Amino acid sequence: MLEQYLGCKSTITRQLLKRDFDDKMIQDAMGIVLFPSLREPRRSTRLIHAHLHSWKLRELPNPLVTRDIFLMDQLDKLHSLLMVFVEDYITKAAATFPPREYICLPQPSHNQSFLIFKEQKVTKRFDSIQIAEVERKRFLRAFLRVELLSLVQRAINSSYSKTSSIKKIIKKLRRRDAEALRCAWAYVSTLYGAIFAHCADAWLPAADEPAGTGLLFPDSLFIVPQAYGKDIGIELPWRSDIDCMARYGLSLIFAMIRFAIARPQDKKALETFVKKLCIFGKDNALAGILFFDRSIYFEDMYDMVYLRFPYRSEDRQNLNLPRLWWKYDSTLYWYHVYLKIKIFQQQAWVFFEDDRYYPKDTTAVPVFPSKEHLDCMAQDLVNKTLSVVGPGPVSTAQLERTRREFRRSQKWQDKMKPKEGNTPGTESSSSLISMGNHEISLPDIENGEQLLTWSSRGVVRWDVSEEAYMLVRN
Repeated sequence: MLEQYLGCKSTITRQLLKRDFDDKMIQDAMGIVLFPSLREPRRSTRLIHAHLHSWKLRELPNPLVTRDIFLMDQLDKLHSLLMVFVEDYITKAAATFPPREYICLPQPSHNQSFLIFKEQKVTKRFDSIQIAEVERKRFLRAFLRVELLSLVQRAINSSYSKTSSIKKIIKKLRRRDAEALRCAWAYVSTLYGAIFAHCADAWLPAADEPAGTGLLFPDSLFIVPQAYGKDIGIELPWRSDIDCMARYGLSLIFAMIRFAIARPQDKKALETFVKKLCIFGKDNALAGILFFDRSIYFEDMYDMVYLRFPYRSEDRQNLNLPRLWWKYDSTLYWYHVYLKIKIFQQQAWVFFEDDRYYPKDTTAVPVFPSKEHLDCMAQDLVNKTLSVVGPGPVSTAQLERTRREFRRSQKWQDKMKPKEGNTPGTESSSSLISMGNHEISLPDIENGEQLLTWSSRGVVRWDVSEEAYMLVRN
C-alpha cells in the first residue's frame, strides 16, 4: 500500500509540476535547487561559473524527464515556496485598498491561507487555481529569476564577475519579462515593509477611513517600506537599501514570516534581527543590482502600456483591441513617474491578461491612478499642511494630523478614535493566531558573511558512491 501511495503521489506531483513549469523554467528551478554551497563560491568563482554555464546550455537534469524522485521532491518544495508568495502577491495587488493588505504577512503554508496582521486574520489568500495557466507561469518565471539572481549576487565577491553572471540571467529578456522580474523583486522587498509594520506600532488602515484620520498621500496609494522602517528606528544610510532586500532571497524572508506569525510575542527579537540585516546590507558585496535600481524609461512605459488586452475575457480570441492602462504623458513630474512605477509594480500590472481580478465600482483610490489624480492628491496634502502652519497659533494635534508617521500609528489612531470598536474588516477575536511556537527560530546570522552564506535548504550534490543526488547540510 505504501509503495502504491508513493507511486500515485509521485505521478500527481509530476503532473502538477509539468503544468506549471515549462522546460526553460525547469532549468531555472534546477539552477536554484543545484546551486553550489554559498560558502564555497565565495572563495572561488569557478563553481558558480560552471554551474551557470550548464544552466545557460540547459544541461541541468530535468527530474520530470529522468523521474528522479529526490530531485522532484526538491522541485516540489521550491514550487510550494514560490506559490505562497505568488498567491500573496496577487491577493495584495487585487485588493480594494492595497496599503491595507500590503502590511500583512502571508501564512506560510497552503493549509493556512490567510493574510495576517498582528495575530488577526485579515484577508483570505487568493487561490492561484483561478488564474490562467499563462499568468501563473508568468508569476513563477519571475520569482524563479528573483531567487536565482539573489543566489548569484550573494555567491560572488568580484563586482566584475557578479555583473557578468547577472547579465547571463537577465540577457535577452523580453521587455514584459524584464518588467515582471522588476515587479517580483519589488514585491519581495515590500515584505520587509510588512515585517517592519509587524514590529512597529502600526495601524491597519481601511479604505473608508475619514479624511481626518486616514493615511496620507502617498501612503494611501501604496506601501513605502522605508517609511515603516523609519517607524522602528531604521535610519539612513541603512534605510536607503530597503528596496533591494530581495537580494537576500526568498528563504530568508520566509523564515522571518514564519517566526513573526508563530511567535508574535517576540517582536523585539525580530526587530533586532531585521535591523541587523539592514546594517549588513551596506556591505559592498551586497551592492544593489543596477537592473532593479533604474526606472522604466518613458519609451519603455509607452510601449508596455499598450498591451493588447481584450475588453472581455470571453472575447480574447476574437478581438485585437489595445487596452490602455494609463495615458502616457511625457510631461509627468519625475516624482509622479516614480509613484506610478511603484504603484503599478505593487499592482502586479504586467502579469495579467486583462483586468478581471482588480476591484470594480469602488469608491476607494483608483487601482491605476492617473497623473491628474496624483496631482490632485499631492496638492490637497500641500493645501491641508499650509492651512495648519499658516498665521496664528498651531496646536500639537493639528500638526500631528499633517504627519504621515502619526497616521500610520495605532496609538495615534486610538487617541483620535478612543470610542470606536474593532478594526474594520478583520476576523473576530476567535480568529486570533495561536502564540508561542518556540520550535521556530530566526536564522543564526551575526555578521555580513553569515548573511551572504546562509541557506535554509542545504546543498544538493551528486554522490558518486550512491550514484544519486543527496542533500548535504551547510
